[in-house]
Parts: sequence; structure tokens; C-alpha cells
Amino acid sequence: MKKKNLVFTIIAIVSALLMIVAIVLNNNASLPLALCGATGLFVIGILKWIVGKEEKIFRIIVLTTLYLFLLTYIIPASMFYGGSVSDLGLARMSLYDLVIYPYNTLFLPNSFQALLLILTVGGFYGILEKTGKFRVLLERIAKSLKGNEYLFIGVITFLSVILSSIFGLNLILFAFIPTVLSIVLLLGFDKMTAFLVAFISPLIGVMGSTYSSNIAAVIGEATSTVIKDGLMFRSILLVLAYAVFLFFTVRQAKKSKHKVNEVKEQLELAISEEKSSSKKPVWPIVAVLVTLLVIFILGYTDWVSIFNTDVFSTLLTDITNIEIGGYKVFGFLLNNVQAFGTWSYEYTGVLDYQNAVILLVLASIVLSLVYNIKPKDAFESFAKGVKKVVKPAFLVMIAYTLLFVNGNHSMFATVIEFVLDLFKNTTGFVRSLLFVITSNILTVVSTFLHIDTYYMAQLSTAQIASHFTDLKAALAVITNASHGLAMIFVPTSSMLILGLSYLGISYKEWMKSSWKMLLALLGVIIVVVTCMLIFA
Repeated sequence: MKKKNLVFTIIAIVSALLMIVAIVLNNNASLPLALCGATGLFVIGILKWIVGKEEKIFRIIVLTTLYLFLLTYIIPASMFYGGSVSDLGLARMSLYDLVIYPYNTLFLPNSFQALLLILTVGGFYGILEKTGKFRVLLERIAKSLKGNEYLFIGVITFLSVILSSIFGLNLILFAFIPTVLSIVLLLGFDKMTAFLVAFISPLIGVMGSTYSSNIAAVIGEATSTVIKDGLMFRSILLVLAYAVFLFFTVRQAKKSKHKVNEVKEQLELAISEEKSSSKKPVWPIVAVLVTLLVIFILGYTDWVSIFNTDVFSTLLTDITNIEIGGYKVFGFLLNNVQAFGTWSYEYTGVLDYQNAVILLVLASIVLSLVYNIKPKDAFESFAKGVKKVVKPAFLVMIAYTLLFVNGNHSMFATVIEFVLDLFKNTTGFVRSLLFVITSNILTVVSTFLHIDTYYMAQLSTAQIASHFTDLKAALAVITNASHGLAMIFVPTSSMLILGLSYLGISYKEWMKSSWKMLLALLGVIIVVVTCMLIFA
């Protein structure tokens, strides 16, 4: 132990000296010294403060914020705009900023809406449990799947991957995830299998994003490409990544099958034992869930830009123009209603969750009426469901703090420019190799710093694309793939935070369990991109 502490102390001293030298030099050579010094302290902090402790994700976010705080005093900020980078000088982060940035996440539409969506989903499931029929429905489904458990895993993960790849639902799928993971647990699998099936499968869809307006289209805008550019290779990557994911998921499922005592305990994390003697049928619950899924697909798919049809906008216009007795009654009633395909922020393409929240609340009210739940009981059940997801919801919101830090102090743009300038004169195979390595690494780091795809693409991918104008289609594929891969393991990934916290899986446990799958997925990315560079 003493030797370990001595090593930590030496590394900390050397790291601090490197940072001091970087401050004194204050030239081009200071950037790598500053990065090495601050990163050394960051790693020591991880080893001393994170390993063996609880709440690892929260601690990593806090430590990363402090790490970036140090860098703002050493690395100058830069702004990428119009194809060039402007030096802004040091944009130091104050102690007040350390306090105000987490507070500001409450007022960032993206983070607040994500928080509200997660809490509302929790409330919705609180109502489902109160019906007393939801557990009955799940047990019936699980019973009907006996003997076909692995087929179910294959089918449900395939659907999740496709919904994410084509429609980009991702976080919206959380509205259905508790149902899926409850069925997986009822089938006799452990919570790690349930986590893979329910929370990780959508991220495989992100890796091979094809038509999603909030992922593929946003990355396409940053790389000045269109959806069809590299579509074939993104589709191949999707198939191969899914095959790798399914292999590791089924392997985990086979290892965990029929650990009855563990499964019973883990099931309570997802759904309570509450049942009802009511003779009410279960089909209204099925109808509500299916209706929500259909409406979410219709509402959050950019039909005009991606699929070149304005049928829903035209339909809404026609309905609101219908006159009854000389009055546009439907125009009054449906004023400000958004047409299907327009449920996202116009300036970012990021999904606007307000319609999903409204629909989930309405669905909760409908279920309460159908199953004769008294208003007081409904409110208490909704609140009980919300309480269940408060912790993961606030962890997701806190992860947005890093977005504020980098967005306001812009050090990463300086780092990107420095790294890419190192080999700007390379050609041929060396240039292609460095392109694949650096674009993958920079995308992963950017995903860690920017929780939303839009900010990741605009604050890093667009800058990388300016250095590789001849490889933009390949960059779009790499960004999609590396962004999705990073979301499987970086501690600022919304789905990762939700899943680990919801199921009580430690970050260390997940990384220990998933590292082989992550390496295999990285291998898929490298193979597909290499083939694209050779044959495209």
C-alpha cells in the first residue's frame, strides 16, 4: 500500500511540474505538457477517488469537471466557424462557474426535457403497476415465451436496434424499456442480460444509424454529407455490430439462466408484485403501449427531410381548414398542435420531448380511468414511480455540466486543431491510418464531453471534417459508429446512466463485463471503415 501511495505521489508531483512548465513556456510546446500534467492528476484522482467507491458515475463527472477547470487556465480557447479556427485566448473557468454550470443545466432545454421525460416515464409505470394487471400481463407474455427465450432476445433486440437506427428514438425508448427488461427477468435471465437487451441494444442502432434525423442527419450536416453517402457501409456496420452484440448478449444470457433467487430479487427493481382481483382485461395496457410506440415513431421521424413526404403536415393543414358553419372549428381546437415529423428542435434536430411527456401523462390518466384508480391513489402511484427514477434522471442532467464547460471555454477545439495539424502534410496510407485513429479517438472524447449528438457533431466533427474534405463520407460513418460505441461505455451516456442506475449495476461491473464486446465492436468499425477507404 505504501509503495502504491509513493507511486501516486511521484506521478502527482511530476504532473504538477509539467503543468507549471506549460504555464511558464506559454507556447505551442505547452499544450502537450499541459495535457499530460492535467491528465496525470486526473488519472490519480480516478484511482484514488473512484476505484472501490460507490456512485462512480457521479464522481467521474465531478472529477472531469475539475480536470477541465484546470485546463482552462493552461489551454487557450478556440472557436471553429466557417471552416477556420480562431484563437480566443485563455477562457478561465471561475469558482462561480463550478457552481453555476450544474444549476444552468436546469434551464438548458435538452437537459431539462430529458429530466422531465425520465421522471414522467417513472410516473407512467407507477400507474401501470397500480392497475394490478401489468404484472399479470408480463407473466402471461413470459409464460407464452417459454422454450423460445433466446428467440425473444433476438427479436426484441433487433426491433430496438432498427427503431434506433432508422427513427433515432433512443431515449424515447425508455418509455418501453421497463416492460422489456421485466419480461427478460421473468424469463429467468439476470439483470446484466436485461441491461444488454433493454438499454444497450438501442446504442447498437446509433452505431449504424441509417435514416435517423437526430443522429445520421445531424452528423451528415456536420460533415457536409447527405443520408445516402456511406449508407451501404453504415448498413453493413449495423449488421455486423448487431451480430457481435447478439453473440455476447446470448452468451451472457446462457451464463445467467435460471438463477432463480437472484432473478426474483432483481425483478423487484423493475416491477412490483402488486396484483389486483379486478376482472378488468389486460388488453387496454397493450393498446396504450402500442399506441404510444406508433405515435412516437410518427411524431419523431423527420418525414419531409429524410423520406421526402409532407403527408402529415398536409393532413394537419387540411383538417384545421375544415369549416363547420363558416368557422374553422378544428383550427381553433388544434391550434399550435405540431404535425407528425416536426417533434424536434428546428435549429438542432434534437428531439423535443414535450409531446412525449404530454402523451405519457394522458396515457396515465386513461389507464387510471379504465382501471378505476381513484385520483388520490393515481397521484400517489405516479409519485411513487417518479421516485424510482429520480436518481438516474438527475445523474443524466448532471452529465450536461460537461457540455457547459466545454461549450463556454472551448478548449477541445484547440486540442483538435493541435492534433490534426501534427500530420496535415502526410499522404497516402499514413494519412488514412492517422485519419481512422484520430477521428475515432476524438469522437469518443467528444461524446464524453457532449452528451447530445448535435453538440458532439457541431463542436468537433465539423472541425475534423475541415481537415479531411476528401474523406467526409468515411468520417460520417466513423462518427456514427464511434459515437454509438462511446455511448456504451462513457459515463455521460444517458442510456448507460439510466440502465446502470435503474438496475443497480456498478460502472466497474459493467466495464469488467463488457470490455471484450467493446473491443469486438471497435474491430467491426475498423474493418468497415478500412473497406470503405479501399473500395468506395
